[in-house]
Amino acid sequence: DYVRIYQNQELKTTDLTQNKVHIYPNPVKSILHIKSKLSIDAIEVYNVLGKLVLKQAGQAHVNTQGLNKGVYFVTIIAGNSRVVKKVVKH
Repeated sequence: DYVRIYQNQELKTTDLTQNKVHIYPNPVKSILHIKSKLSIDAIEVYNVLGKLVLKQAGQAHVNTQGLNKGVYFVTIIAGNSRVVKKVVKH
């Protein structure tokens, strides 16, 4: 005889799009501000080739002055959730 034990756990992630993540200004010249109802754990900035060019933790803004002009993808991480926004750097 054998016994099977099943444990029902609900997997849940919070959708950041429902919590309305806003980034501004876009296009950005220097400081990109991020507004979210959730606490931001990390922000990652990727170029169009998918290379990570900037990463920071615990801040609601990103200094983009060291980035070249162009298109970037900003990933905002809050808990188990992440959202990606496209940003143009001038």
